[in-house]
Parts: sequence; C-alpha cells; structure tokens
Amino acid sequence: MEQRAYSENTAQAMDEEAKKLVDEAYKRTLLLLNEKKLQIENIAELLLKVRVVCDPSLPPSLLHTFPVDGNALPSLPPTSCYPAPSLTP
Repeated sequence: MEQRAYSENTAQAMDEEAKKLVDEAYKRTLLLLNEKKLQIENIAELLLKVRVVCDPSLPPSLLHTFPVDGNALPSLPPTSCYPAPSLTP
C-alpha cells in the first residue's frame, strides 16, 4: 500500500468534503433539470424534427443563455451547426 503524506483523519475529511461537493452538484443539477424541463423538451423535439440545429434555426425563446453560478454561458456563433445524435445504433 502506498504511503500517504497525510493522516487517516485528513483523508476522511477530504472524502467527506468531496462527497458534500458531489451531493450539492447533484442536487443543483436536478433542480436545473426540473426548472428547465420545458425548454429541454422543446429542444429535444426540435432536434427530432430537424436533426441539425443552428443558432438562426432556434426559436428566439431557446436562444437565451442562462447564467450558471452568475456566469452567462456564451452563445454559439451564428455559423455553428451541431448535428443531432443518431437515434439508431
């Protein structure tokens, strides 16, 4: 077994803090998914119809960028297109 440069108590405190961070992130993710459920469903329906989504093709209500922890997500350049993932294996 490899020797650690810290005690078992420190290792336990680190594990507990890591678990706390993961649990908080999980709760925040569930909250965001529930808050944005309608928008997620709308984007999914659009992807099923058009198979490729470009910024200009999105309805204006879906182009809004939502802040994450106070930082706004950058909007995609108008020339950027992202193909929808294939639904067949």
